[in-house]
Amino acid sequence: MDPSPEALKQWFRRKQSGEIKEWWDRLSPKRRERILNARTFNQARILETHFVAGKGGRTGRLINTPRKSEFHIVALDLFLRTGRHEFIYAATAELPSPPQYPKHLKQNYLIDILVPEVDEEPTIPPPRSCNFHAVFQKLRNPGSKEEMQVDRRRPGEREGKEGETL
Repeated sequence: MDPSPEALKQWFRRKQSGEIKEWWDRLSPKRRERILNARTFNQARILETHFVAGKGGRTGRLINTPRKSEFHIVALDLFLRTGRHEFIYAATAELPSPPQYPKHLKQNYLIDILVPEVDEEPTIPPPRSCNFHAVFQKLRNPGSKEEMQVDRRRPGEREGKEGETL
């Protein structure tokens, strides 16, 4: 059953913190009203990242998500949500970290929620961008373009060290 506009409003009010609350608060009043009246929120498609959590023990990680120093830029392919291979990019230094682990990425970052009959295209909030070159220009010490796809480390040298910039 589709949620009523009032039930959906109450649900959003109960979300006192977290990414869904931040997403809802960022919306324009016009988009909020359209979402509430569409009665299709239960069919919404969530656009979010999901970093694989690996083994933390032998690498000395504090948590099992990637360190910010392991990537300069992350990309998210929107194909599974939009049906087109479109990418959004973010400099890892600009993404929020878990509060207790400032050198790590969070496992999930909510980008947008596409609601049928309301949204045709995702809204990409800063610091994310569809423009790779704009994100690349923000980097302080990026690797050279020629070396970006080359990994000269030998087996056993692949675990990053805390604070190391790759």
